[in-house]
Amino acid sequence: MTDATALIADKLARQCHLLATFLVIGCLTNLNAWAANSTSLNVCEDAVWPPYTFKISKAGTTRLDGVSYELLQALAQELNLQVDFHILPWKRCLAQVYSYPQTGMEMFINGSSNRERVSKYHRTVPVFNVRRSYAFHRDHADKFDHIRNVTDLNNMQVCGVLGYNYEDVIDAGLTTTIQTPATTVQDAIDRVINKQCEVLLTTYEVVEGGIALSNLKASPVFVHRLLPGIEPDHMHYWITRSSPRSESLLNDFNAAIKKLQANGTADRIFGRFLPDGDGIP
Repeated sequence: MTDATALIADKLARQCHLLATFLVIGCLTNLNAWAANSTSLNVCEDAVWPPYTFKISKAGTTRLDGVSYELLQALAQELNLQVDFHILPWKRCLAQVYSYPQTGMEMFINGSSNRERVSKYHRTVPVFNVRRSYAFHRDHADKFDHIRNVTDLNNMQVCGVLGYNYEDVIDAGLTTTIQTPATTVQDAIDRVINKQCEVLLTTYEVVEGGIALSNLKASPVFVHRLLPGIEPDHMHYWITRSSPRSESLLNDFNAAIKKLQANGTADRIFGRFLPDGDGIP
């Protein structure tokens, strides 16, 4: 290749690179502009958390139900948003919201707070409260006669659900490692019944509500109790930090949540299954 040919080739390569850069910038600009003005919102959760979100199968069809899902629809109506709800495994759901815009997923619901989540997502004001509980096999009942706080579970085989948040019990003094082979609450309940888990850390309203709704299955050997010494946990909706409308969505949802809590709509919705409503004082 002559010097002149090499010079021309280098010039063309630089021009092509510059053009490609402009195209990428243009595409990203258009994508951000579209996202900022969009009236649709992709939201995910695993829909295995009754009575907050769960699936109902009837006559060969499946539909979503639950008080948090219903509240989300009321909030969307208040904000003139079209919600597209995606049922995903919990850890995948969180990962997709974190990976926006590649995934298009901007929000997940029904998440308690911990330091990692606060650093990765925007957190709304509290949407509802839940209470921490524990469960065990009836054959092990003598071990649980005098549980006063979570530290009494130290040195036991403690289990939970993969991807769920246990920062509250760790901060309260639980030092034993929480084993999380289960991927759903039902999986975790089954492990207790089959004596594969000595004590399960779970959520009182979810287990009691799920069993009452026949959405979760247990047996008489499954014993479930509130865990003393742990304050009720705030549950939030969580928004990606990577969307050009993240701050706007956060402010809008916070205002709408407070409005529906103040005018009684939230308590009315949650009162379908929960006598104390959303549990927010």
